[in-house]
Amino acid sequence: MEEWLRAWLAGQPMPPNNFPKEWLTVALTFAEHWLDHATYRCALEEWVSSREADIVTSGLLYTGFCLSGRQDRVLPAPILVQLLFTTPYPTNAQKVQERMRAFLAQAIRDWVRAYVQYGNSLQVSP
Repeated sequence: MEEWLRAWLAGQPMPPNNFPKEWLTVALTFAEHWLDHATYRCALEEWVSSREADIVTSGLLYTGFCLSGRQDRVLPAPILVQLLFTTPYPTNAQKVQERMRAFLAQAIRDWVRAYVQYGNSLQVSP
């Protein structure tokens, strides 16, 4: 397991990253767009209500998940955190979006597995 993922799961300080700052703004713009469009939440709405899917999408993008009453986190790691620590770094906006889409697809699969395993104990991390 990579150092950044181990730190994130344990709620520890994250190691430094060298993600290009110009692409972070692009990534945040894509993330905000995804929060505003139901297209990116439809797979989640097969498992939870539309309102809950909004909250889960926020967890997938920004904060991740934990179990009720516990501080340790569970997979999936937030898409934006993954983006910061996965190399090689993207070199243009299209590559940022492509990588984020790939992370989203995997994160949804991981979230479904966690939801099946933990049910309502699975919560968006604070």
